[in-house]
Amino acid sequence: MKKYLCLIISLLNAVATAIYIALIDKDIVPIHYDFYGNVDNEGSKWSFMFLPAILVVMAVVFLIIEKVMAKNINYQKNSKYLTICITGFIVLMLAMFWALLILSTNGNGKIIGKVVPFICSVILGLMGVLFSNFMPKIKPNGTFGIRVSATLNNETVWKKTHRFAGKTGMVGSFLVLITGFVSLFCGDFSAVVSIVGIVIFVVTIAVLPTIYAYRVKANMNKG
Repeated sequence: MKKYLCLIISLLNAVATAIYIALIDKDIVPIHYDFYGNVDNEGSKWSFMFLPAILVVMAVVFLIIEKVMAKNINYQKNSKYLTICITGFIVLMLAMFWALLILSTNGNGKIIGKVVPFICSVILGLMGVLFSNFMPKIKPNGTFGIRVSATLNNETVWKKTHRFAGKTGMVGSFLVLITGFVSLFCGDFSAVVSIVGIVIFVVTIAVLPTIYAYRVKANMNKG
């Protein structure tokens, strides 16, 4: 039952979204806003089904991967963490989707211009906290984690890199959460502040650990 959880959640969400959209009076609704909350594109209300459909496809792909990799020892060592992270990702994406769906169909542009950067930053920050928490526990594999030649070819480098990534990722996650809250008070610059936080997040959770991995490998080769 647990392995089908992502698919069940995604399917239930797709049904709930279809019901919600069917109850919307307007057939044409805002589907995109610029940095300042102004509507710059409109479309069919059913275009909101795109993300729920993508999440269903993701859940199906995850089940297929689980089936194909069932006998892969390295994959199975991390399957528990991967399942938790994928489930967490889908749940957080659904939270963001529903917040944006309700705002887009009921709110005004100015509110959306301020709230969307905040919502995106908070969701990304929470995802980062979830992923960073498992980083030090991940065993060497070719599917999940900081997968570069330096880590894949040396278990010691892998362990050190993922311990480091767990720390930097957690710092980056909290920083993007902070920038999300700060963006609420930045008016027309809220999106810019949020983007700065996202860039910091990417650097701390991916770029710095990758650089660190090659430095560890270089130091080991010298020794």
